Amino acid sequence: MLAQPYVKQMSRRSILLIGGAVVLLAASLLGIHLARTARTPLSPHVPNSVAISASPSNADIDAAVDSGGTIRTDRRIYLEPSLPKLPRAGGKFVDPVFGTEIMRASDATDFPAPGCSTFYSQWPTFNSNNTHLLIRCGNSGDMKIKAFDPVNFTLGATLRTSPTLPGGVTLTWEGATWSHTDPDLIFVHVNYYNADHPATGMKLYSYRPSTNVFRLIKDFAPSLAGGKPDYLFEMHVAQDEIFTLLHKRVGKSEPLYTIIWKRSTDTILKHIATNDSHLPPQGSNAALPDKSGRWIVFPSNGSPVAGEKREAVLDLSKNSWQSIYWTGGDDSPSHGDFGTGTMVGIGQWSGAASIRPLSDVHAITKLFDMKDANGVTDWSNDKHTTMYADDESWAMMSLYDEGEFQETHAFENEVMQFSTTDPSKFRRLLHHRSHIDNLSDSTGYWAIPKATISRDGRFIAFTSNWENSGRYDLFIARIDPPAPLALPAMKPSEAPKAPSSSKAARPSRVTQGSKPGRTGAKDSGKIIPPLRRQ
Repeated sequence: MLAQPYVKQMSRRSILLIGGAVVLLAASLLGIHLARTARTPLSPHVPNSVAISASPSNADIDAAVDSGGTIRTDRRIYLEPSLPKLPRAGGKFVDPVFGTEIMRASDATDFPAPGCSTFYSQWPTFNSNNTHLLIRCGNSGDMKIKAFDPVNFTLGATLRTSPTLPGGVTLTWEGATWSHTDPDLIFVHVNYYNADHPATGMKLYSYRPSTNVFRLIKDFAPSLAGGKPDYLFEMHVAQDEIFTLLHKRVGKSEPLYTIIWKRSTDTILKHIATNDSHLPPQGSNAALPDKSGRWIVFPSNGSPVAGEKREAVLDLSKNSWQSIYWTGGDDSPSHGDFGTGTMVGIGQWSGAASIRPLSDVHAITKLFDMKDANGVTDWSNDKHTTMYADDESWAMMSLYDEGEFQETHAFENEVMQFSTTDPSKFRRLLHHRSHIDNLSDSTGYWAIPKATISRDGRFIAFTSNWENSGRYDLFIARIDPPAPLALPAMKPSEAPKAPSSSKAARPSRVTQGSKPGRTGAKDSGKIIPPLRRQ
């Protein structure tokens, strides 16, 4: 999600470790049998076993390097081998475990440490025909656009570096989105409001890298701002048609409204107040459209509360709402993405990936379950999911090791794909080699892989700090896409269902607490304040 200043919540790792320490202390004093300790939905979502990180036995580990790298479809543990020699930008190497060819797409000649990266798994790195890369650089909102040859898998020249509007007005490239069909078009909005610079405020632009030309396509201020110092924040786009943006005001930490705009008719479909009763009670930190633009999902901006609404889902075609609750039955998803009328995410109670139709968000189908070869779920990995590829029968997920609680080492620090139709099908593609400990700029949020995928499913972009090398960089993997699988017909529900209390289950983990909640832009007095994550 967007990296304007955030309030850090307690991380899932911290919650788990603190919770584990408390339980261990209680056990030592009271002689409680840890594996049978009862819990309620308000306690940390931890597995029944409280064992901290167990080292895998030799029998659990495949000697992958000796047998030759290849895409894996089993559940065995493949530990990361010695680091391959890292080439300069444009150089390539092969993942020794999974056999995937990888190119380094940035290095110190592009930008000094901390380096260059993807923005987020839901915002595309690749343009519609895979000939350009949109790359985040540094910690102050900089970017690069590089040429890319998808046929020969080669990196081209830098085409543009942080272009600005007249007067040096900067734009919010985090959230900027390539056109779904035009390879030379990006949608992007200005970064802030400053009365001395007319180009700032609630203005949305298109940008053509080939000509370095911006064009104003919508100024929301006349109809929505009423002369106030307002600006846009966190944009998402469906099919170049439905745009969702947060409406913010200088001096206010939280968004005031959510804007939903239809481009073809220049119609503001919704202007929803942050405290609207349909939204989660702690507010929403984004408005996320599905690929069709019919459904908009509003995730909660706060920590989970038992039984509380965690996501609100708006059907624009019917002007109707549904809610996903923090219950075992609803298995609230995290770090997911959207297909056409579907939501894919990782259940915060089950630990399994799931898919649900947005026409009936309580009709959940479990997918890849994160279990190792012994049937044990690994809770130590956090992950980001994307459904950006045209083939919606497969989702792509990047995982990273965030803690040691209930750690089996399965799927650790991998990028993989899983079927959205067959729970038994998945493909393990590569180790990203990024080490995350949140102790420095180069080992924190921006070093998380947050992998993105191209529309044709042939290329994956991800971030890696190369095992804490002192910087992170963008890498591109070339893969053979999996064979498309038949998508089941989604049966629409005529009316939203209430969550069933009979389906409630004991939770198995805490929600992804390290996903920060936004607090808004700093009113620094500059033309445009830099984007920073706190």
